[in-house]
Amino acid sequence: MRNDSERLTVGDSPSDFFRNIPDSDAAAAAQPPTGGEAPAETVEQTRATLPDSDAAPRIDPSAETIAEDFPPLPLPLARTEAASSVPVVNSAPAAPRQRASLLLIVLISYASAATLALLYLCFALSRPRPHALESLPDVPPLDVQHGEVMKLAPADAGLPPGHRLALGESRRFGNVLIEPLRVVAEPVTFEHFSTQSDVQKPPTQPVLKLWVRFTNVSDNQTIAPLDPDLLYRRALLDDGVPRSNQFVCRTSEQADPAALILMYDHPPTSEWDLSEQKLGVKLGPGESIETYLPSGEEGPSLSGPLVWRVHFRKGFSPLGHGVTTLVDVVFESTDVDSAAPGA
Repeated sequence: MRNDSERLTVGDSPSDFFRNIPDSDAAAAAQPPTGGEAPAETVEQTRATLPDSDAAPRIDPSAETIAEDFPPLPLPLARTEAASSVPVVNSAPAAPRQRASLLLIVLISYASAATLALLYLCFALSRPRPHALESLPDVPPLDVQHGEVMKLAPADAGLPPGHRLALGESRRFGNVLIEPLRVVAEPVTFEHFSTQSDVQKPPTQPVLKLWVRFTNVSDNQTIAPLDPDLLYRRALLDDGVPRSNQFVCRTSEQADPAALILMYDHPPTSEWDLSEQKLGVKLGPGESIETYLPSGEEGPSLSGPLVWRVHFRKGFSPLGHGVTTLVDVVFESTDVDSAAPGA
């Protein structure tokens, strides 16, 4: 530590201050010897330089000189006027806010998906389901080798809405328009498949004949609405009673298998054709044909309200398989004509 004799005077400059620092040899000479007392002369000089405690404090002008050479550093930016006009940006992490926004988006998406699924379910449940007897398979896809003779519908099963027609009423099913025309009671006559044969077969007893007109209303399908396989095919159940999807009976006895009168028993492989029946004719778009369904010989004995179930082909599926359906034609026994038209 240097004494007052080495202090910076008024005339000194900062450069003089650094120049007046004593070198190490002079400083070492001025230190009192270790373990000894300082010389009296040095003590007296030190006392002479100490300020009087009662006197006014002296202002060292060297501080002003140092302030001129070293200007004060600027205050922090936040404490200046310029900094006060700068907007303060919140530097807090935005991760919680982003997570909240993501959670809201997920909740909205889930709610939308759940709403759409509920609307689809309501729409699907509100749509009418197809009736089990609306569309039935055709004869060709049946596996006859394994005993699948036909798809037999219960005789008393309720048909889909609109599948009950009266005489003279027409309705479209699939690609076919069907119109029950009339019911007549007359014998069945036969024609040999070979027109050159002289063999003849006598006519039957009078039977009921339901005359029907079929019209192909499709744009691109060729359809045979009725053929021998579809009309005359039967199934023999375990009870020994033959069944078919084609029959006529009293309306009140439709649930009784023994009361059903099937079609005339005519094997499809027979060498005889029924006169004027025209089964198996393929209709192009817009074409029509009139044919009849013959009952068994017990038909004319029926009386009262009657029902005639008709099983016919209404078109083809995209895979090319025939699609069939059922129609109940209702009439009264008093509606039966005793002779064919023109007789």
